[in-house]
Amino acid sequence: MKNVAIFGAGRIGRIHAGNLAALPGVNLKYVCDPMAAAASELSQQHGAQVSTIDAVFADPSVDVVAIYIYGAKGLYATALLYVAFLVMAVLGRRKWYHSMRQSEEIRRVESRPEWEPAS
Repeated sequence: MKNVAIFGAGRIGRIHAGNLAALPGVNLKYVCDPMAAAASELSQQHGAQVSTIDAVFADPSVDVVAIYIYGAKGLYATALLYVAFLVMAVLGRRKWYHSMRQSEEIRRVESRPEWEPAS
């Protein structure tokens, strides 16, 4: 089962949320949108939770982040910067997660009792 978070609960986000929720093996877990009413309505339709961007990236169970940003009214540059920021956040989170796993492995190895030869 793939857990999906959707950023954008507008017209296009609703269409894609319905399509994703209809797929077997897909769980629509989070909906993020600055318009709380739209996020709440979409999340109730599909049994998801309204969330923030920070909470989505902090949840390691999220497998896919679908971003539906409407670029009307001259917001193309803002939308592109937002997407670039999210890409950097995802790559940084992966690097951080990999580093944490490595440090956990080092701690596990270091905590093993030393081998002592039999007398």
